[in-house]
Amino acid sequence: MNNFRLKPFFKVKKVRRPNKHLIMLFAAFSFLFTFSKSSYVEIKSRNIEKFLTGDRSFLMKFYTPDCAQCRSTAGDYADASLAFDDIPFGGVDCSEEKAICQKYDITKYPKIILLKNTKTDLENNQKSSDSQSSDSHSENTKERIDFKGPWTVDGFLDFVESNTNVKARREPKYYTELNPMNFENSTRDKKCTFVTFYAPWCGHCKRFLPTANTIAQAFQVEQDISVAVLNCDTYKTFCEENDIKGFPRVRIYKNWTKIDPSHLSSIKASLNIESNENKNENQSEDEQNNVKFFGDDVEIVEFRGRRHATAVAEFINTNCGTERGSNGLLIDSAGLLEEAKPIMEEFLLAKSENDKESSISEMKALNNAEFYVKAMQRINAKGIYQLEKDLEIMMKILNERKGSASAIDGMKKRYNIFEAFLLTAKTLGLYVDGNNRKSSDL
Repeated sequence: MNNFRLKPFFKVKKVRRPNKHLIMLFAAFSFLFTFSKSSYVEIKSRNIEKFLTGDRSFLMKFYTPDCAQCRSTAGDYADASLAFDDIPFGGVDCSEEKAICQKYDITKYPKIILLKNTKTDLENNQKSSDSQSSDSHSENTKERIDFKGPWTVDGFLDFVESNTNVKARREPKYYTELNPMNFENSTRDKKCTFVTFYAPWCGHCKRFLPTANTIAQAFQVEQDISVAVLNCDTYKTFCEENDIKGFPRVRIYKNWTKIDPSHLSSIKASLNIESNENKNENQSEDEQNNVKFFGDDVEIVEFRGRRHATAVAEFINTNCGTERGSNGLLIDSAGLLEEAKPIMEEFLLAKSENDKESSISEMKALNNAEFYVKAMQRINAKGIYQLEKDLEIMMKILNERKGSASAIDGMKKRYNIFEAFLLTAKTLGLYVDGNNRKSSDL
C-alpha cells in the first residue's frame, strides 16, 4: 500500500473539548440506528399506554445512552425482536423518560422486564360481547417477570418462549452443541471435528458463530466432518481444563488414536509458542499460524487464521482432506488430476483422429478420469465450443442445487474439468472466448 496523505481542503483549527450532551445525543442516535431494521419500538410517555392496556405480552428494555452494556447488547435485542409477531420489543431511555423508569423501580442498566399478559390466547381470540370487554385488557392483567439469562439473541428468545406460549422464528442451527458429557464421544465419532469454544458475552464470538453455522451447513454432506460449538460460560471448568484461554478459541480435533506415550514428549507443542522450524515458505500466512499439538490420543490443530468462512473452509480442507467451499459446493480444483494435464494437451493438439483416440485411451487408463474422457468425447463429437454451452447448463444446475448431494458434487467435478479443457485450449491458442470470437472460429 502506498504511504501518502491527501492534503486537506481546509485549515485544521484547534478543536474544543467535546460537549457531554452532544456525546450522549450521538450515543442515543447510534443506539436507535441499531433498531432501524427491527420490530423494536421506542417507548415514550405518549405511547406506553397502548402497550400496557393491549392484549399482548410486552418486553421492555430500560437503558441509558452512555451505558456500555446497553449499547453492546442492542444488536442482539434488535435481532431477537424480529423473531416474534405477537410480542412487541420496546426500549425506554431512562435519561429522558425518568417517570417510566421510576414507576418500574429501575436502578441499574440495562434492565429487561416482560409484562406478561395473564389472559390466554384462547381468551384473547374470542370476541366477547360482554360490555366490560373494553376494560378487561388493563395493565392489571399483565404480570411482571424480570429477565434472567444470557444477553444474547438466543437468551432473549429463550426467555420469551419459556414465559409465554409464543414460539420464536429461529435461524436453523447446523452445528452441534457440545458439553463435557458428549464432547469426547462426539469428537471421536468423526475423522475431524471443528470446534468453536465461545462465551455468549464475547463480541468476537457473536460475529464468528454465524460463520461457524455457515461452515456447518456447507460441510453437512461430508460424512467424516462435523462442526460444533461449546459454551465456556456454561462449562467453565471444562474449558479451563482444556486450556481454553480467550474467545473464540477454534480447533480441529482429529485422528483419535492412541499415541505411543514414549513419543509424546517429542511431539507435544505449546499452544502459545510457535516454532519457526515448522514454518514452510510455501505455506500461506494462515497455514503458518495454525498450531498443531497432541493430546494423549488425539491430534489437535489450533486455528489462528482470519475468521471468515473462506479461510475456515480452507483450514478444514487442509487438515481433513476435504475439497469443500464455504458455499457448500466443491472447490474449483476438485476432480482435477495433475497427471491428466499432458494427456489433455496432447489431445487438444492432435491433428488426426487416430492421435485423438490414442489420447482418449491413455486417459481411460487413469484412475478417476471419467469426466476427462467425457469431455474429450464431447469435443470429438461437437467441437471445443460445445463445452461453453455445457458449462452454462451445469452452472444453472449448480446454482439451483438441483439433485442429491452426490449428484451436485459430481456435477461440480465435471464442471471443473470441462472448464480446464477450455482454459487449456485458450492457452494453446485453440480457443477464443465469446467476446473476441469471429464467425470463422466456429
